[in-house]
Amino acid sequence: MYKVELVDSSEFKDRSKYYKHLLQTYCQWSFLKYFVYSIIWLIGGRISIHYSMQGLYVIITGFALIFTNLGTREKGTLSAYSIFNKGYKKLMGQMTEEDVANMYNMGGVKKKEDFSDEDDDNISKDFDGLSMEQMMAKLTKLGNKQCFCNSGKKYKKCHYFIHQRIKQQEDEERRKGIKKN
Repeated sequence: MYKVELVDSSEFKDRSKYYKHLLQTYCQWSFLKYFVYSIIWLIGGRISIHYSMQGLYVIITGFALIFTNLGTREKGTLSAYSIFNKGYKKLMGQMTEEDVANMYNMGGVKKKEDFSDEDDDNISKDFDGLSMEQMMAKLTKLGNKQCFCNSGKKYKKCHYFIHQRIKQQEDEERRKGIKKN
């Protein structure tokens, strides 16, 4: 006959009490907070007038307004960065901890266990006694191979110029030794 639906009104009462309490506490706290801020600001203004620093006071007020209005993001909400950056990709120019470590280690050069110069000597000996044409032919073959230091670069982009400088110094020392004799 008549359908009676029972509704538990305690949920509505609890919610309305919560919102009333929230409104009262926020309005009281908000009014009190801004009243105290206004009093402090007026006192600061009077002090700045007394010491003739109104410009500095305006700048400090601007910074204070900026930093007091910075909000904190609630946990679980999206930030502006994540909204516009789908997939959370690294921004162009953004440096990560790994980038800094690679730069500090000169491009991620792996450290050798032994610090001998045998590899350097072997490559320098490969070019001893060759004419310029032969050296260039050998260099094009060797230069395109991966460098022995495991930097991931080609030899001609990594250690070639260092070895050439060493070779030039050795040649100059030999010439000086010949001239002295």
